[in-house]
Amino acid sequence: MDSNEDLLRPSLSGERPAAPIFSTRAQFLTAFFGGGFAALAIGTANSFRLGRLGRDLPVVLALAAAYFGYLYSLVATPLGRSAVAFLGLRPTSVPVRLGGLAVFAILYLLHRTALRSAALTGEPPANPWITAIACMVAGGVIDWWLTHALATPG
Repeated sequence: MDSNEDLLRPSLSGERPAAPIFSTRAQFLTAFFGGGFAALAIGTANSFRLGRLGRDLPVVLALAAAYFGYLYSLVATPLGRSAVAFLGLRPTSVPVRLGGLAVFAILYLLHRTALRSAALTGEPPANPWITAIACMVAGGVIDWWLTHALATPG
């Protein structure tokens, strides 16, 4: 009778295993403190680590365009400016954080299976410090620059 030892041997397929991804908490905090473009950056880094950047790129580009449109509607349209002024907010504070969390939620849905699998198997997440801080700084600068560039006429 044949033994099942062949089933227990590692595969020799030649594909490298996917790198560990950033945790949900790291992505949430990056989106909250850095805004939508920071959430896009760390989500794109997770797509790269999962080896599915080509598949996720159309979604990331569509999210970037939608988030830009969201910022534009907040800062450059009369309705957006009056809504932000009515609520007593600065365009770079709460609306940017809410937009960042919306982008995070969509990217979470995109990577939900991989995030759950990593949590289920107990795989330690990647160290997010350098990437998250870089994404937060870059995303914050881009958000600030866009909101101020769009708000100034001419």
